[in-house]
Amino acid sequence: MILGLVGGVGSGKSTVTKVLQSEYGFELLLTDDIAKQLERPGECCYEALTEAFGDEILQQGYGSPIDNPKLAAKIYSDKTALETVNGIVHPSVWRYVSEYIESARLRNESAVAGITENESMPKSDEGGCSEAADGRKTRESEGEAVVNDVRIAVETALPSEIFTELCDEIWYIYTDDEVRINRLMADRGYSREKSLSVIAKQLSVADFKKYADILIDNSGERAKTEEEVRKRLDEIFKSGKREQR
Repeated sequence: MILGLVGGVGSGKSTVTKVLQSEYGFELLLTDDIAKQLERPGECCYEALTEAFGDEILQQGYGSPIDNPKLAAKIYSDKTALETVNGIVHPSVWRYVSEYIESARLRNESAVAGITENESMPKSDEGGCSEAADGRKTRESEGEAVVNDVRIAVETALPSEIFTELCDEIWYIYTDDEVRINRLMADRGYSREKSLSVIAKQLSVADFKKYADILIDNSGERAKTEEEVRKRLDEIFKSGKREQR
């Protein structure tokens, strides 16, 4: 399953991803982190950005890291600069995500083939275990036993058409603005004014909802959010199949 996660800063997406990773075995891809990785010296976005803006966005000349404040200053003072950066970084990030998912699926298919061919693999009722020896769970789908497929969660603050195409289901982690503000002030040391400014620059609730299949309300107690996540995942995996987007 490829699960998409969207939501603004301070929405508490980490509460959701913790359950996904620790209890359901999801890998987590953070598009912000991928973008930073691709902007390192020698990576594709680094080369493209320095070609577009020159060494003036670097800390100490070519080969040194990008100076993020300098690049940010260009972006905020020039709309075309923002379009240039987005045109370089966003396609590269989604290409990375697409290739990662495809590679994971190929590895999983190879693993499934290996289990099928290995007659010595213990059955689910041998030794009182319900899992294969390497920890991959099996389930019944339309009368056929299959190995659990790839589980990857992709978190992004800037959803796109390719994002929706990649994901089987997209969740919007919704949180009331006042709760988000309090979290940003407590966790990041932001002032109220800065918190409001950061939130205002992100997608609106209506925009996030356009991309989402499911809304997870994270405005209240963490335990309630975690239970909501478990309930939805159990519905998905116990059904043994998912509807295509």
